[in-house]
Amino acid sequence: MVQLSTLSTMRTLKALSTGLASIALLMSVGLSEQAHAAGTIEVRSDPTNVAFEMKSLIDGSVYSGVTPMVFTNMPPVTYTVRYDIQPSCEVQKDIHRELISGSRLIFWKNFTCGDQRIPLAGRTAKRIGTDTPVKPYVKPNAHVDMPAKRIVQTSSQSEVVAGGSIRYTVSISNMTRGTLHNIDVVDRYNPEMIDIIQPLLDGGVIKENEIIWSIPELFAGQSWSTTFTARTKPHLVAGDRIVLMAHAYSDEADFDLYPEAWSSVAGVGIAYMPQTGGKYDLLFVLAALVGAAFITNLTISRKQ
Repeated sequence: MVQLSTLSTMRTLKALSTGLASIALLMSVGLSEQAHAAGTIEVRSDPTNVAFEMKSLIDGSVYSGVTPMVFTNMPPVTYTVRYDIQPSCEVQKDIHRELISGSRLIFWKNFTCGDQRIPLAGRTAKRIGTDTPVKPYVKPNAHVDMPAKRIVQTSSQSEVVAGGSIRYTVSISNMTRGTLHNIDVVDRYNPEMIDIIQPLLDGGVIKENEIIWSIPELFAGQSWSTTFTARTKPHLVAGDRIVLMAHAYSDEADFDLYPEAWSSVAGVGIAYMPQTGGKYDLLFVLAALVGAAFITNLTISRKQ
């Protein structure tokens, strides 16, 4: 009886050992497949030490850090990276890329920073070649990869003095055959260069360095437009450039396919000389008349 009990116990232990080994093997294979399916993401920039935020467009997971940074074992989905605004640098567009299973994805952005000279009206920094032959006009193909602009942002002027005001207009158009729902219009700006005059029209709100409008729906062929005013900072100097970048998102929009069509950039330069105005012009004329009268009287007195 004791021998039978011992034999049964040994068989049970052997079965348990075999089951545990099978489970361990399955777990090892699953982990190996998962590691093979995952990929690596690098976020870089020039210059370095730029803060960024990376978001998964599938589950909404958010990752943040400072360039350069490497993320390993990332799921093979589509990601979008938004770089932080740098002082004296142009605002950068968001980047959308898809991570292929088992591959390495690199996000890279080269910032344009520093003073950028703006040529005066009627002049150009490039030399004009009068003997350059005129190229014949070539009609483009009827089919192009880039569709018409869905969003357009314009400014009331191309140059402004430090401390002056600029009026911006943002317009979007629904060029599809259906209604667009839950449209978000986002306009990014540099708070170190301009102040947004409030209150904003059409329900606009300011969140950090963005102006956001929410539009419940926009019917096919319909357009939406709004305006706002910005005042430039008094510390800006001639040659500085103010750049605003507007984006539009919606549930049905083809933003992932044509991101350039759903974004628009408006740039305004700081003028080299302020406008004198009518009062200063009148003062100049009066001073010239007084000077001319004084010289005339002095000449007559010498002749007498």
